[in-house]
Amino acid sequence: MSNVIWKLNAYTHVLYYYAKNMGLPEAGYRIKHKLFYSKRKKPVDYTAWRKSHIREVALENTREINRDGISFFIRPSFGVCFYDMEDGADKKTVASYPFVKSLRIGTLKDYRIVRLPRTSDKRELIKAVKSVKEDYLLFARKDDLLHPTTIAALSNLVSGADKIYDAVYTDEDSFEEIKGEFKYSDPYMKPDYASYYQEGANYIRRMTVVSKKLMLDMLENMSDDEPLPEFLSNGVDEMNPGFIFRVLEHAQKVGHLDMPVYSARKGGVEPVTDAHEYIGYVKEHFARIGRNAEISIDNEKTEHATVKISYPVKGEPLVSVIIPNKDHAEDLKRAVDSVAAGTYKKLEFIIVENNSELEETEAAYKELLDRRDIDVKLLRYEKEGFNYSAINNMAVKEAKGEYLLLLNNDIEMVNPDAIREMLGYTMRPDVGMTGARLYFEDGTIQHAGVVIGIGGLADHLLRGLSETDELICRYTGVSREYSAVTAACAMISKELFLELGGFDESIEVAFNDVDLCMKVTDRGKKIIYVAQAVLNHYESKSRGQDDTLKKQKRFFAEVKSFSDRWHDRMMARDRYYNKNLTLVRTDASLKE
Repeated sequence: MSNVIWKLNAYTHVLYYYAKNMGLPEAGYRIKHKLFYSKRKKPVDYTAWRKSHIREVALENTREINRDGISFFIRPSFGVCFYDMEDGADKKTVASYPFVKSLRIGTLKDYRIVRLPRTSDKRELIKAVKSVKEDYLLFARKDDLLHPTTIAALSNLVSGADKIYDAVYTDEDSFEEIKGEFKYSDPYMKPDYASYYQEGANYIRRMTVVSKKLMLDMLENMSDDEPLPEFLSNGVDEMNPGFIFRVLEHAQKVGHLDMPVYSARKGGVEPVTDAHEYIGYVKEHFARIGRNAEISIDNEKTEHATVKISYPVKGEPLVSVIIPNKDHAEDLKRAVDSVAAGTYKKLEFIIVENNSELEETEAAYKELLDRRDIDVKLLRYEKEGFNYSAINNMAVKEAKGEYLLLLNNDIEMVNPDAIREMLGYTMRPDVGMTGARLYFEDGTIQHAGVVIGIGGLADHLLRGLSETDELICRYTGVSREYSAVTAACAMISKELFLELGGFDESIEVAFNDVDLCMKVTDRGKKIIYVAQAVLNHYESKSRGQDDTLKKQKRFFAEVKSFSDRWHDRMMARDRYYNKNLTLVRTDASLKE
């Protein structure tokens, strides 16, 4: 009965929040989907989904283009370049390409077919690019399809003083022609530009739009002895990753058209670049930008082979491992033992005792303090209740480490290199905080990154799912950017933690880690989910669940505090998620 009351209270609060910030119609829509679709497993007819959802976005793009009459005359133009065009193809042959046919029924005609020579002479290619009159070059395969609204959508995306993109990529899918009709499948909904993700998985893959200016800058800055980048990978259905990397190296601003407007024809060629070949492109990219890392194949059995990138740890900085604890002596010892057995040894353990009630807990503390192989410090949080934020803030003040590993007592480290892997990323200049890949005891996913907006506030992506699906491996198998990670296992420098004011102690339990991550990203630093840092998480064993009226009251107060503070971020979509994916489930499936 108390669980039913808790859920009713929760939905009442969420309804009030939605109604206050979005209006009653949107509030009703979201609550309806939360109640009736959150556990829905019925397969989606993707062809029908695609038709209805792209139409909605197309109408919005049309309104944007026609809203200001002046913008109609200053739209950018696009030169379409087929990276698999036959040498000597005449106009009739080019006109027969399926891609050209799909362009002709588009809403805007601001494009022209452009031929770039297949040459090893840099000067010849530069001359050809200079002769192009269009503002952007759109690279594609001739047998693929482009949704009729794409040129209009691209025009809207790159127009305006605050939207000057050097390069743009799109979401994509696949199609096959069955009895004269197109059947679409395999939607690939991508995040906004995420450099770490691209280096680990080549998620950009197919159609890429590049400004003429960037193309010239890229070519003119190449040395004469460098081979010109190929546009197409040999015999595969995607752009050459080496070309994509060169574009990204010169781009100041990369845009993302978050609609599956590019459709690749199924069959005929291999779908992706071989993992061993892709490693070569990543190594060349790192050599050009002066980045040092160890690169290896992480998973070549899936369609989207993933690359494991490990960054070196500079020196041997001390890491303070902070573990709040109440009773659960065996869990605590397992957590400490597993971390101590790892390959990174420059550690200090700070255990924060929080109102334990069992005698065996004190015996466990004494056992840990008496160990000679590890450095253990015991602090006591004397106040009543569990205030995760205050407990950790107190521990940080006593920490001697240059870096902090925030760790739950119900964690067990699986990969012995986990701390070293997280530390390598955390030390990078553009990274502020890192998280780990966590599993439940049954082997399902507990944490592989946090998405802002799921469930109305934020939640763990793919929570409770198994890594048996290609889509899931695409998320969990690659170290990549997210908007937040769980503090059940997270690393941050002590200096940055203190600069940010630590955890907000008014947010005692719920969302304090997401709040900290928001502050990190507000500083211009990235949050990285480190896929190769693997641990088990036996979730919230010490704290228990929010199943009393007192805990529920505290939870609602924390939700209000968090949502009021980050209102603008909550209303905007998460840039590392995709607007076409659901916010009422954690399975990264298509939204209804």
